[in-house]
This record gives sequence, C-alpha cells and structure tokens, in this order.
Amino acid sequence: MSKTRKIVLSFDDGPAPSDALRKILSVLQRNQIKAEFYVLGSEVERNPKDAKEIYNRGHKIQNHS
Repeated sequence: MSKTRKIVLSFDDGPAPSDALRKILSVLQRNQIKAEFYVLGSEVERNPKDAKEIYNRGHKIQNHS
C-alpha cells in the first residue's frame, strides 16, 4: 500500500465561462495535474465543446445538476 498523499482538485458549476475554463485547463496541463469538474447539465448544453475539451484533456467530469 502506497503512503503517497494525494488531493483531489475540483471545479464546480461549469464549464462556463469559457475564457476562465481555458486558463484553468492551461495551468493544469502545464503542471501535469488532473482534476474533477462538476458541471451543470444546462451549462454543458450551452457549451458542449468546453465539456468535450475537459474530457479530451483527461480530466473527470461529474454531474452537478
């Protein structure tokens, strides 16, 4: 059993606004960090490309609706 400590970094109520999301994804990628994004269904409907970008970058998506 590993004794490595871990934390879970999560973001709520997105994926909008898109400009903030892009900055967050950039920082996470630059630092090789994976996170969980708790998204609202209504926001995903309005911003499907943003939700797909979260997924394509290897982050977890959870439903926050």
